[in-house]
Amino acid sequence: MDSFHAAAPSLPAVKPASPISRGEWIILIVSVAAFATNLARQYFAHWNPRTLFASGGLQSQLFGLDYAALHWFEAPLLVVGLLWLAVSARRSRVSRFLLAWWIIYPLPASLDTTAARKRSGALGALPLVSLTSAIGVERAWFWLRHNARRRAALALAFGALGTATLARYSLIYFHDYPAQSAAGFQAELPAAFSWLAENGGAYDAAIVAYPRNQPYAYYVYFTPYDPHRVATAPVDRRPGIQGFDDVYRFDRAFFVPSGEAMTEAELRRVLAAFPAGSRIYVIARPGQVGFIRARVVLSDPSGATRVAVHEWIVPVATR
Repeated sequence: MDSFHAAAPSLPAVKPASPISRGEWIILIVSVAAFATNLARQYFAHWNPRTLFASGGLQSQLFGLDYAALHWFEAPLLVVGLLWLAVSARRSRVSRFLLAWWIIYPLPASLDTTAARKRSGALGALPLVSLTSAIGVERAWFWLRHNARRRAALALAFGALGTATLARYSLIYFHDYPAQSAAGFQAELPAAFSWLAENGGAYDAAIVAYPRNQPYAYYVYFTPYDPHRVATAPVDRRPGIQGFDDVYRFDRAFFVPSGEAMTEAELRRVLAAFPAGSRIYVIARPGQVGFIRARVVLSDPSGATRVAVHEWIVPVATR
């Protein structure tokens, strides 16, 4: 045993942890208070009547901007259902479970500012809303069971409110939503790449001069690119966010992976790097490129988002 201790390396003495300074305590308290305040603000945002019944979400891919989370006719039903859950909670486990669900459901989305803003994090409440509204319908119908006239008036009122809601949301979906969502879905890229496939002829490069989300996927689909060549096409990429790479070159197509749109000076430098005589198409926002005349200006089907396609032939150097 003595020989083991002699051969074992000596361990450094463990220093006692230094106490937290007053400044560190202040920083910790302020950080916790800021987190709690932000959490509370995002939590109670889920209960905002304006968001629930009047205005829509901020992410146009999921909601129309005037599309509320709930229908108008659900408001009185939810009130009746919630009142019944509160009254019956003492004797009913189901009521206590549903009330707990109402209290807990905003918490996951409240921890993430993105999910809270998009309201997609609150999708778990959809069955809860339906259950509570159904309880409201059942209770209202039960309380009016002895008054056929009031039952008929109630059915008529909800029928009219449901019809008005259907008309409003139909107008939003078919008239307003296409224009509102066009930018979010990058609906101008299919028009640009389809035009390139039909009218571009033989070209050496295509440059998308402003940032878009995964634009190479639109290029592959709408040019259209031979599926058998996709796996062997030259690709330049760099790590992106959420597991999606920023692809800034796919075969003959070049993209701005992130950040700001290319300036004219940057575009001139890029074009000058191609061999003389190269035929290049530049896809840019209208007015972004002033030194090349636009061959065509296109828009998405709604007309909300426009894009200009410029054609450039790299000049041959003269002596």
